[in-house]
Amino acid sequence: MATKESITAILEWIKITHFGSMNKSNLPQCMETETDGISTDEIDLESHPWKEKTVSWWDVGMTVISILIRVIAVLLNIKLAVDYYQQREQNYCAWTVACLFVPMCVTSLIYAKMCHQDKKFDGGISKASRTALLVIFSSLFLRYWNSLIYSLKCKRSELRGNRDEQLKYYKLTIKEESDISLIRLFECFMETAPQKILQLSILLMQKNLVTGTQVLSVSLYLVSVPWTLFSYNRCIRAAQPNKNKLSYWYMAPQICWHFCVSLSRTLCITFVVLIFPIWIIVACVQHAVVLGFLTYIVERPQFSSVIACHNFLFCIALGFVYIFIYIPVKEEPTRYKYALYYLICSLENFTCVGLFIFYAPGYLRQSVGFFSTLCTLAIVFYYVGICCMCIYYTRYHPNVKAGRNMKINS
Repeated sequence: MATKESITAILEWIKITHFGSMNKSNLPQCMETETDGISTDEIDLESHPWKEKTVSWWDVGMTVISILIRVIAVLLNIKLAVDYYQQREQNYCAWTVACLFVPMCVTSLIYAKMCHQDKKFDGGISKASRTALLVIFSSLFLRYWNSLIYSLKCKRSELRGNRDEQLKYYKLTIKEESDISLIRLFECFMETAPQKILQLSILLMQKNLVTGTQVLSVSLYLVSVPWTLFSYNRCIRAAQPNKNKLSYWYMAPQICWHFCVSLSRTLCITFVVLIFPIWIIVACVQHAVVLGFLTYIVERPQFSSVIACHNFLFCIALGFVYIFIYIPVKEEPTRYKYALYYLICSLENFTCVGLFIFYAPGYLRQSVGFFSTLCTLAIVFYYVGICCMCIYYTRYHPNVKAGRNMKINS
């Protein structure tokens, strides 16, 4: 999930070697800052079950579910493209294919760069070939494959009582999860979200019967967003050995926050797609480039320590994620950044809804209840998300939780 420690922690963690120690002394400094909650976030001074360096069956199940969600999503999108082609809707088919494969290429390039920094292409032709195949086919489901294999081997070593082997595969599992956690966000908000904007707009434009494939595709998006955010937050906590696992109750407000905001943004963009499709594409690209450029100038995230151009392109890719959610990339107070970002998004949302009210197609206006509900939900979801953000930072943030525990203990 997009917390203050997220992007910097992931980018730094990528640079740690496969068999490097996970002791606190070897962690990047960004994982130990006060904004991360380290000063009060229940540092492990005792033995905790979460720190037994093992993988639970729930963790294995989550990886399997991630694979299944990814495979089903890709197959549904391919099925939609074929259906549109058979219905002689060549425009819908072309846009569906473009929204599927263009973001796939972007995320695969980012993943390839991560593998290169981890030196996964080293070690001979055989290993380099396996890594290349992993990158090429990773956009389907193979990206999670290594993580699943390592976690199963870790569990097998635990059952056999081989602690050294268990620790080895636990570190490999966490390392692999760290590599793919950031990619999950790019998959969700650069590929899945635009694809669902397209499908929602098609659902609202077409006058013939809605197909089951269309309904399943949109429904899967509603599932994939909270699941992606949940998996991302779980990985961030696991990659930091001095952090305890947050309960699901503490994670729920943060998941709800980003889910509601991203859903509101999806609806608002869909509204404008119906009336000004070319202009909304221009506006989204402009939004992404401006915010990506500002991120590069102000925050300077180090995606590559060698080529500055890669850092700039990474920031532009982040800019497209910023269309839906904001992810801090620098360890510093983010209160004003969030305030500015959500102010901009509020203005954009009201503009989108206003344009939809004045220029919506006549067939949508005929159903007054449905039309009013759509406009209302786009605004309500956004401010429900903002309320969840306020609840999280005032009641459920690790610093707040630890502060309450200190008062109780004293």
